[in-house]
Amino acid sequence: MIVYHLLLFISLFISHPLHVTITSVDIDHTEGKISVSHKFFTDDFSLLFYHLYEKNIVPKDGDEFTESELNIIDRYVADAFLLKPDHDSTVRFEYAGKSQNEDSVWLYFKGEIPESGCSSFLLTNCLMLDLYDDQTNLVIVAADGKEQGLNFDYRNREYQVELGME
Repeated sequence: MIVYHLLLFISLFISHPLHVTITSVDIDHTEGKISVSHKFFTDDFSLLFYHLYEKNIVPKDGDEFTESELNIIDRYVADAFLLKPDHDSTVRFEYAGKSQNEDSVWLYFKGEIPESGCSSFLLTNCLMLDLYDDQTNLVIVAADGKEQGLNFDYRNREYQVELGME
């Protein structure tokens, strides 16, 4: 009986999923554009929208989201992922598409650098924190050939990012 409980405990521990998102922020000063891509585990992504909105959003490879699904996804991402350059208002991102494989879905967004520029910004990332206490959000910011990695979690939701460029 002890062996059974030990095996059950080990299997639960081993099968516990890793709660992580990966985000890439590419800032192109030449074009005045900001591209953002978010990688979610597909099952976590679906669970999030069911948990928050009681909506069954299940990404399917080759199928685009419906308009009502996109409205919910846009609203969620706009509230959970914010990029506020210098002293300007928050950059508004537009959905640009998705791709996926067996385990993950990538969501792509695009925005524009404000006319005042973007030498620093406040980045807020609360993606999936509504769902998991142990959530980790990894962000790679790339601008003008330089990259910076950031780690967001339940306690660290904001970073002031200094690009040192322009």
